Amino acid sequence: MEIDQCIQERRSVRKYNSKKVSWDNVAEILEAGIQAPCAGGIQNYHFIVVQSSKKRGLISKACRQSWMSQAPVFIVICNDKQKTKKFYEDVGEKYSTQNCAVAAENILLKAHSLGLSTCWIGSYDEIELASILKLPENVNPDMIITIGYSDSKPKAPRRFSLDILTYFEEFGNTKK
Repeated sequence: MEIDQCIQERRSVRKYNSKKVSWDNVAEILEAGIQAPCAGGIQNYHFIVVQSSKKRGLISKACRQSWMSQAPVFIVICNDKQKTKKFYEDVGEKYSTQNCAVAAENILLKAHSLGLSTCWIGSYDEIELASILKLPENVNPDMIITIGYSDSKPKAPRRFSLDILTYFEEFGNTKK
């Protein structure tokens, strides 16, 4: 699949069928995540693959989003902010979150290119989720990506045009 097509067609899916996702696909998706650019080459992220229905149910409850448990695979992207802060001090926390977000985008696009559906979840009870996943104190969950197969394709969301979102040289300047 061409990259432009992948970017244009990827959607957030909240309804999955029962078809299993192969480990080969999960491995390819994770590999795409680790290929993401990151500040200083510091890969402060960790990926937790969750496939058990019991644990997916617990995570869905921690997110207050019951639909999630339909997806056969979750990838929880965790952030070791201290790893980045060692090198970048105060701005390290921002960089570490950006690193996780870029890895997540690679994961979303790779999954779509493989014919899989995904959704990015950023709302959850962090303490509850950390407990479910047995995260060490220095590692926080940053986002969850559900992965599976969908029987439907959601409509494209409305997007603003470039002329509304783009300025030149300074905020608010629409003249080239």
